[in-house]
Amino acid sequence: MTSELPQIDEQINQSGETLQRFRGLPPQLKRDLRDLLKHSNNRSSVDRVLHLLKLYDRSIRFISIGHEQSIAPNQELNQNQQKQLSEQLLLLIAELDFACEAGSRLLAIQKELLLGVDAQALIELSLETLKLVITGTHQERQSSQKFLTKLNTGIASILKNSNLTVSQSQSYLDKRIEIRKEFSSLVNQATETLNNNKHLDPCREEFSDIFSQLQVLEEHQKVMEERENTLLEKIKQNENQLSAFYEETKEYRRRLGEQEKRMHLDHLTKVNNRAALAERIDIDYKDWLRSQQPLCCAMIDIDNFKQINDKFGHLAGDKALKIIAKTMQEQLRNSDFIARFRGEEFIILLPNCEQKPRNLILNNIKKAVSELPFKFKNNQISITVTVGATTFIGNDVPEEVIERSDKALLQAKSVGRNQLVWL
Repeated sequence: MTSELPQIDEQINQSGETLQRFRGLPPQLKRDLRDLLKHSNNRSSVDRVLHLLKLYDRSIRFISIGHEQSIAPNQELNQNQQKQLSEQLLLLIAELDFACEAGSRLLAIQKELLLGVDAQALIELSLETLKLVITGTHQERQSSQKFLTKLNTGIASILKNSNLTVSQSQSYLDKRIEIRKEFSSLVNQATETLNNNKHLDPCREEFSDIFSQLQVLEEHQKVMEERENTLLEKIKQNENQLSAFYEETKEYRRRLGEQEKRMHLDHLTKVNNRAALAERIDIDYKDWLRSQQPLCCAMIDIDNFKQINDKFGHLAGDKALKIIAKTMQEQLRNSDFIARFRGEEFIILLPNCEQKPRNLILNNIKKAVSELPFKFKNNQISITVTVGATTFIGNDVPEEVIERSDKALLQAKSVGRNQLVWL
């Protein structure tokens, strides 16, 4: 029996995770399942097996009875309410226009709603629609940012050419004015010479006609200069408008960048959220495929965090989460990444990190958190974290690595608090 206990524990974890991934189970049942898997060290293997069997029995009953009968009478959706909700969701989807994959999936949801769905499916489709709206908005924002970047670059190039054109036009205008002045001076000198030399009297009339024509040409030249000067002023006005437009697009780019950052930040802890994790792990995974440099994924859970919430209140728990998240972030390198995964769990990615430094980083995190001076309602308490870690190997994909780090965390929890387990 002693030799078989580890196998039993592993089978319990695998079966529990299989049940956890099943869609459509009641929230309370999933919470009970999470408690069973998280607090494994507080129960014997026999108790865990019996408890897991009860959860499976509840799940089978729920599935066999059907969603409509499992909902309490005061929560049951009548046919009219369900029809209204379905119609409102259809109207919402009809107003959405995403060109990305989210758009295709929204059309598929629209078809499902038109064919008719039950209450449970309606709730699930509503949640999926919300997620697709977030995804589609995020992708549209990225497209807008790319367009603004391209537009900004184009305007910068136009401004540069415009500045050069203005500079050259001004130079040409200055030279033309200078030539006209010299030309005018020569005409004046010739006229004066003609007037002062009486022996040129036979040619005086002919020269007078020529000078008159030259003066007409000079006037034409002056008119052309005025027109060129007006054109130059318009070019300068256009340049000013382009400059203002350029600054405006820069401001939009800045605001889009800030929105992008806010979208990727967890509102409470101010570290990255799961959306940011999905993007970053995809980037690190592709880098790992190319370089085969070590890539570590660690899942960190705050020990007995539920007790803090229950004993001191959720505000105290939120404050502790913020401080712990900041403390963990301070132990990381600039190239490392941390995100809030769920509740009091965090995921850390350590790219290009060999065995010794990654162990040092994770142990430093444990040490730094355990030394934080927490005081709630005049009670001085110590908070610790437990870490389950793994590395990318072989044919791994990100989902498998996250799942393996979760298993490592469960194993670490079964040993006790403030542990680090590699899997």
